[in-house]
Amino acid sequence: MALGLWLLSLWLPTLPTPSIGEIAGTPLPGAYLLAKSLVMALYLPQSIQYPLHLISLAGNVVFLRELLALLPRWQGRWRVWPAWALGALVLCHVHVGWRTLSPDGQVPLPGVLSQPGYFVWLAAFVLIWLAAWCQPRQAAAS
Repeated sequence: MALGLWLLSLWLPTLPTPSIGEIAGTPLPGAYLLAKSLVMALYLPQSIQYPLHLISLAGNVVFLRELLALLPRWQGRWRVWPAWALGALVLCHVHVGWRTLSPDGQVPLPGVLSQPGYFVWLAAFVLIWLAAWCQPRQAAAS
């Protein structure tokens, strides 16, 4: 389910674009925001928020790795990250989304919090965090 939410977030509108004169703004899909974030990470390390931006961007790789680690076929090969680390990653994602509301944010106001793709993306991370949190309890119960 988490993978489905993550993939859906790549398709859903996530990045709002402002209206320019007569041209109405168009929300762009999450895949565009992911690509734009990667380019920004490579070329624009000018903000005090840059480390959080990198952590949030790298969270997508962590998500896919954790998803594999939770699958029965891969459970013995990789350890699941501690639930506290995944919880911190979720909080980082919330902070990065919240920062887009500020006038000096990297994306146009009102930011990603006005689009459904951000919330679906965040929900995928919350599911992985909950799965990691329940994982040790399931092993102890068996």
